[in-house]
Amino acid sequence: MRIAIAVLALLAGCARPSGQVQYGDTDSLLIEDVRIYPGAGSATVGPVTVVVEHGQIKAITTVVPRADSTRLNGRGRTLLPGLIDAHTHVAGSFASTWKPELPNAAANLERLLYAGITTVLDLGDPLSQLNDLRARVRRGELVGPDLYFSGPHFGPARGHPAAVVRLMLPWPLDWLVARAFSFQIETVEDVRAGLAAIERSGADVVKVTVDELPAGVPVLSEALLRETVAGAHRSGRRVFAHIGSVTDALHAIQAGVDVLAHSVYKHALTKGEVRQIAASGVTVISTVGVFDRTDELLNGRGVHSWTSLERELAAPETLHALAALPVETEIPAPMRRWLNVLAASRAAQVNNVVRLWAAGAPIAVGTDSAIAGWIPGASMHQELARLVDAGMPPWAVLQAATSGSAAALRRLDRGRIAPGYRADLVLVDGDPLREIRDTTQIVAVVRHGKLVHRNGPIY
Repeated sequence: MRIAIAVLALLAGCARPSGQVQYGDTDSLLIEDVRIYPGAGSATVGPVTVVVEHGQIKAITTVVPRADSTRLNGRGRTLLPGLIDAHTHVAGSFASTWKPELPNAAANLERLLYAGITTVLDLGDPLSQLNDLRARVRRGELVGPDLYFSGPHFGPARGHPAAVVRLMLPWPLDWLVARAFSFQIETVEDVRAGLAAIERSGADVVKVTVDELPAGVPVLSEALLRETVAGAHRSGRRVFAHIGSVTDALHAIQAGVDVLAHSVYKHALTKGEVRQIAASGVTVISTVGVFDRTDELLNGRGVHSWTSLERELAAPETLHALAALPVETEIPAPMRRWLNVLAASRAAQVNNVVRLWAAGAPIAVGTDSAIAGWIPGASMHQELARLVDAGMPPWAVLQAATSGSAAALRRLDRGRIAPGYRADLVLVDGDPLREIRDTTQIVAVVRHGKLVHRNGPIY
């Protein structure tokens, strides 16, 4: 349903900014007397003054410069690198599927920036829409994070995501949606045609799908998967793989993918499997919150509590509709079986990520938002808290969401607070290394050196 609504939005040209998030006029800033988490390591530094000029961090000093700059008081506060969501769907809708709303991609971009997310990777929306959104952000017509994208999935014609679309939608809408969101791969020629479309579009990465979703559908053959990965690498693009089981993960790793767009979410990993995935060096993106929220919404029959940040980013009537799954709601049997797997594996999903981190696997953070009940921007902070609650240290979670995600995207000019790095920053009250939920206590957001005016709510 998320995909169907996004296609309708695409056809309707639905990308209206709320106007509640805007850039300031100056790109010369002093953030004074502040504690910083530099984006790597287990400790904060400071108090110091961070000097920002012309989009970059110019200096970190204990001497307050005399400068005609906008000044931010950092006393008692923590400065973080801008958060990076390594798995989003900016054209999605977080409204309920039983009371749907057209998504608003422009407002979703505003939500992300409002919540301190300064860079995103969209993994799976239509190329033409993403190109238009990125161009408008770069021209300053839309306010939002830096947007990178993959375009449609490389998946089999009868596999995910096309199989899910056909279960959920009537003909001919299923045909339209499946083709907008998936290169339906049956032959080497299909792979080459998809890669040619990626090249023409300027997409940044390639996404492949290796998951029996729902159970029993085909996945890409080893030959076609290897052909896709090799072709993407020849063009200089990294390959992100949607996977579900350890079999899927190892299949993708053996084919040479660079990043797992989810951790294994269908079952617990054995010690040997954890070691094998970690030893591969492949980055794993944590997206555990989206499975929690889907289980809560559909198996728990509604979301019954919301954070203050969620209430700033979603209209009350939208949240009210999400609070109760209508009794008459019918879920196709194959999807019901998948939901049962989610319910049975909730603890394993997050524990797999924590165990992979402990074994040395590179970890990035994503959200897979927007999807019903999972709100862009707010979902990132819930993902961070979920990982800490499961035993990952706050510093490691923050590192994964900043420099870790930057490394996954190969955007090495950001994700850290150090001279010469891009000035993407989030100033929060408190100390997230002591209490991770302090990441939601946002005082200021800086994107590429410009102070962002946050005038929520956004709906």
